[in-house]
Amino acid sequence: MRWTFLVLFGLTVLAPLAGCGKASDRVLVSGKVTYLGEPVANGEIRFDAIGGTTQPAGASIRDGQYQAVGKGGVPVGKHHVSITAFRPNANAPAAPSGAGPMGGGGVPIQYLPAKYNTNSELTVTLEPGETKKTLDFDLKQ
Repeated sequence: MRWTFLVLFGLTVLAPLAGCGKASDRVLVSGKVTYLGEPVANGEIRFDAIGGTTQPAGASIRDGQYQAVGKGGVPVGKHHVSITAFRPNANAPAAPSGAGPMGGGGVPIQYLPAKYNTNSELTVTLEPGETKKTLDFDLKQ
């Protein structure tokens, strides 16, 4: 009985300490996104590893702010960055109140130039040993 207790104690209390001092392979990334000087109200940011096999990481942009912290953050290494931003489409038929991602304004449109998403040349490099990083994106026309 005592032996079982010691093994369980070691696995639950001491095992997590064994990783202390080891550099993380992910970085908590947050920051601001503006377009033409205005905060992006509703959008998404995505980090795709260049030449890597890791899953893409990303986050929602709300009121110009994002935090890519899911699954421990963004993997270290070099990444392509894609940013999209959405606003209500005044020409789309209205969706029922509360329906749709923009709260009933019909199907939203993505309004950022392709150079920030489908044809993005934005890149960032996250170094081993970093735990948190602030990356702001001030997008122009």
